[in-house]
Amino acid sequence: MTIALSPLGHDANGARRCRAGEDYYSGYNIVTQNSAGDLLFKNNGSMVHLFAGDSEYAVDFLEDEGLGHSEGLYYFGSLTARGRP
Repeated sequence: MTIALSPLGHDANGARRCRAGEDYYSGYNIVTQNSAGDLLFKNNGSMVHLFAGDSEYAVDFLEDEGLGHSEGLYYFGSLTARGRP
């Protein structure tokens, strides 16, 4: 899975906001830092667990490993780690 971090956020209708109306992240799963707040990525070797400052932040493309808080941030999903091709 490939994800992109976007500082641009979403508009009131949930559409991604991009410069000049372009979608720079077409084909990617998006983690939006403006919506998530602080982000933490914890790699345990086989999984990368993602945590956000906003307790309500959620995405539908990550696996749910049922983790709790870490370093004051809220767990919102995990993805399988893989080496570089």
